Amino acid sequence: AAIEGGETLTAADLENMGRSLEWQEQFSGAIDYYDRALQAGVSEPLELRRHIIALRRDRLGASPRELHDLVGQVLRDVGDDRLDMRLWAIEEQLGLLEEQGRLDDGGMLLAENAEHFRESDLRHRFEFLGAWWFYKTGRYDEAEARLRTIRNQVERTDDVNAMTGWLLGRVVMSDGGPQRPLEALSFFEDVLRNHPRGRYATASRVGMAEALSLLERHEEAIAAYDLALEELRTIEGDRLVNRAALAASLGVMADTQRQSGNLEPAVKYARLAVGLVDREKIEHATLVLQQFAQTAALWAEQRRKEASSLREELEASAADAALAEAFSLFAEAAATHLELAKMNTLNERRASESSWQAAELYAKAGDTPRAVQLHQEFVRERPDDPLVPRAWLRIGQLRHGARQFRAAIAAYQECYRRFPRNLDGARALVPLAQCYVGLGADSLELAE
Repeated sequence: AAIEGGETLTAADLENMGRSLEWQEQFSGAIDYYDRALQAGVSEPLELRRHIIALRRDRLGASPRELHDLVGQVLRDVGDDRLDMRLWAIEEQLGLLEEQGRLDDGGMLLAENAEHFRESDLRHRFEFLGAWWFYKTGRYDEAEARLRTIRNQVERTDDVNAMTGWLLGRVVMSDGGPQRPLEALSFFEDVLRNHPRGRYATASRVGMAEALSLLERHEEAIAAYDLALEELRTIEGDRLVNRAALAASLGVMADTQRQSGNLEPAVKYARLAVGLVDREKIEHATLVLQQFAQTAALWAEQRRKEASSLREELEASAADAALAEAFSLFAEAAATHLELAKMNTLNERRASESSWQAAELYAKAGDTPRAVQLHQEFVRERPDDPLVPRAWLRIGQLRHGARQFRAAIAAYQECYRRFPRNLDGARALVPLAQCYVGLGADSLELAE
């Protein structure tokens, strides 16, 4: 309205117009106005450029290469009166180089900027980035030595103390040598004791959880992960700590415990990861959900076997509890496979496998009606699938097991009628005869 009345928008007006569009989640339009504000001469151009980069990264999904160029321009333009901005740009560039698989180039970036920080009160933060680069490029001994030196030069209340404590924990827990989870735990606890809030506190909770898991203290590890997740709800995620990184950490812990045969903690870690995963990233979400469903099914099988052993030992109460847990786990795994099937509607093979697994797991959970329903949907929606004969056989078997003889006979007959030369069609004949026997003397001739 002001423009239509003949007014000319100032740089501040243009920036405010961008803010208004950003609030409405019109990010491309917002960036256009921010760019115009920069051309008009805003009072804090570097801050606005940093904000534009964050918008492009977090809201518009700009590529690491595109962001690398934008951050590089900031790095070229920033003067020594804004060393804080230079430090931000260096840290951002290192992260973007890592995403592009070019982290070796980070050494030159750090060398080119070292002189700017030599006499600065930000020198310890800059030296921390050097230690981070050593860690990321596998030079663990150099990283550890530098970090210990920095820690000896800063106060415990300094933020650099939190940064170095977190990274030292990571270094000593790395794969570069014998893992030292107990020592790592002490560093993470020190960070939380002196800096209980902020990104390095949350990152230290994640590290603490991993260290506790390596020490087989799984209940404490789960509690630490829960706290980290709670903190993520109140702080803005970044490259250091975010939902994706937390989900990845949980996935690694779940896989490690599963391979070691520790299925109960593996299920708990995988379950937390499922709650964090972004469903819009279908390939990654599929991997996370599959990991949980498979692990839960394995743990359920083990609990069911334990229930049988306990019953043989006349431990009826414990057996019932174990069996109830097994049924619950089977049902949870089944529901996860159903979600996988819906998520992968464009991948027919994967959707078919997930639908089948869901039906079979509901059967193991004792939910026969749900299992039958899913197998019926399977044969109706996928008439050309190679598993259709097996689905008809399973419908018959499930109804047979529930002593629904006439319904089972109908399914077995359909299986054999439609697939007489298929192995599953042949397999329907003996249980079909057994169902006729179950109906009584009047059906014995049919059974024979």
